[in-house]
Amino acid sequence: MTPVYITGLGMISPLGFGKNANHLHLLRGQSGIRTAQHLNSRFANELLFGEVPSSTDQLHHNLSFNTDGLTRTDLLAHTALEEAISDTGLTADQLLSSTCSLISSTTVGGMYNMEELYNDAKNIGEGSVYHRS
Repeated sequence: MTPVYITGLGMISPLGFGKNANHLHLLRGQSGIRTAQHLNSRFANELLFGEVPSSTDQLHHNLSFNTDGLTRTDLLAHTALEEAISDTGLTADQLLSSTCSLISSTTVGGMYNMEELYNDAKNIGEGSVYHRS
């Protein structure tokens, strides 16, 4: 069996940005479940959510490349990816090596846009930026 080495981790969740912040909040027994601050939904003030505590505009601004056209889910994944790559300590040549692999995962991709996409599917309103493009 070929050995596998995990050299870098990146994480973003309702508990915060980065694996260290998430670990600290878990150790303190803190929850990331609260009313939504950034979700555009009629339920935002009625229900509790596990929402990453940052606006989509802030996520765009925090990344080190052109993020035009990326969804909130894309931005969250790239934020975690930047942390993971930084955490590896690997050089650019090592990261580009054919022996280096990346495993990435997300959960509930696109949930942030479900109401907009539902309205697009039913042709309700003017259409979202996704429908118009």
